[in-house]
Amino acid sequence: MRVFLYVDGFNLYYRLLKQNAGTKWLDLEALGSRLFPSDQIVAVRYFTALIKPLDDPRAPARQQVYIRALNTLPNSTIHYGYFQLETKRRFLKNPTPGQPKTVEAVLPEEKGSDVNLATELLVDAFNARFDMAAIITNDADLAGPIRVVEHELGLPVTVVHPTQWPAGELRKVNPSTMLRLSVSTVRQSQFPETLTDDVGQFHRPQEWV
Repeated sequence: MRVFLYVDGFNLYYRLLKQNAGTKWLDLEALGSRLFPSDQIVAVRYFTALIKPLDDPRAPARQQVYIRALNTLPNSTIHYGYFQLETKRRFLKNPTPGQPKTVEAVLPEEKGSDVNLATELLVDAFNARFDMAAIITNDADLAGPIRVVEHELGLPVTVVHPTQWPAGELRKVNPSTMLRLSVSTVRQSQFPETLTDDVGQFHRPQEWV
């Protein structure tokens, strides 16, 4: 069976990778093969945005190294949304008596990745490019396009949720299969510590042990 794997990069990172050591240097094609060993991973589409150096000035450099690693994969493509910084006023959880109850906070917001994923999923489905779609996400906003592919176009969809329980809206869609992405599977699907591309050798970021 021809499988297209769609990866909601930030959802995966914040729901699973950020909290678990030995998971961030993730080979997405190796992961797809582990999740679907009897099928052919025809394409991997990874959706992300270039981050900004807010509380960690080295974070953008690490992301660029990871993007370089993904670009060594023959069947993977990267699709970019964008980040914007917004200043918003928020209530303090435990304000000091007599002091202001709110504070201005700079909030980074990722934009476009869910729309990009939904668009690519629907275009691929309408063009019959896969026999099954697999989507790594727990974003309830993707319930609509998943419903169209599964129930209007008749193509099976597997939702791979990087959390203990899938979002309620994703369960309501009733996709063909729902899988929980385990930390052990991710740890078994890492890139080698050293990779080579057209520029030369490069290494896993030291912080990602």
